[in-house]
Amino acid sequence: MLFNEDTFESAMEIYGILQRKGTFRKEDDPVLFREYRNEEVSEMLLRLEKVNKVRIGRFEDKLEMIPEIDNELHRFTNEELRKQMGLQKNRELYTIQFIWMVLLGKFYGDQYENTLEPRSFVLIDEVRDYVDECVETFKKQKREKADELTEEYELSINDIIETWDSLGTITEDTKSIARSKTKDFGFMFKGLRFWVDQKLIFVHEEAEIVLTDRGKMIPELYYHQEDNIHKIQEIMKSIDGDNTETENTTKQAGIY
Repeated sequence: MLFNEDTFESAMEIYGILQRKGTFRKEDDPVLFREYRNEEVSEMLLRLEKVNKVRIGRFEDKLEMIPEIDNELHRFTNEELRKQMGLQKNRELYTIQFIWMVLLGKFYGDQYENTLEPRSFVLIDEVRDYVDECVETFKKQKREKADELTEEYELSINDIIETWDSLGTITEDTKSIARSKTKDFGFMFKGLRFWVDQKLIFVHEEAEIVLTDRGKMIPELYYHQEDNIHKIQEIMKSIDGDNTETENTTKQAGIY
């Protein structure tokens, strides 16, 4: 398809706004916003998405742009992520990334498979408890199994265990869990706050995590790649399966 000058200018102007701000709202420029519905402008934006490895989310009154997973230009380095979240070591970063994976798994679990809709919210307590269960399960694995999980799913199991075990547990005396930097919830908030800053989630009263429209695009990019879908599902099922097996073994031994 050949594009005329007006189409080119409109598409490039919209793309430029998204590249600078990440969001283009209808109220910012109603006339230009209507242009993206033009078939030729929309077609050119699709080509720009493909070439630049980005995805433009089209909502009723706004457009959102996020980089695709393999977009090297917009990808954060480990050093940049540690700096933004106030982390000292890579093992802390790996643990935060595992927490993100658990959070995605909670939003996009069995319900998503059945309805293609994520959960409306996830409780922070639920994420924390599940991470705790995972770490306890990791600790019970034989070295060969831990090495297998580390290699197959690119999880730094030993780093996750070491980091999580070094954190204290939140107590009723703590006034703000988000400020408890050495506690498990406080540590989690470092990762959650980064997603808040990226406009992916918002946290309601330090209790409920809700995906934003922009946030819903990130999991869709991740989950729409089948290898990644299976990766998260396999990790969760593997961990849950190990938990069940451990419980059954314990019961059979007469401990319960």
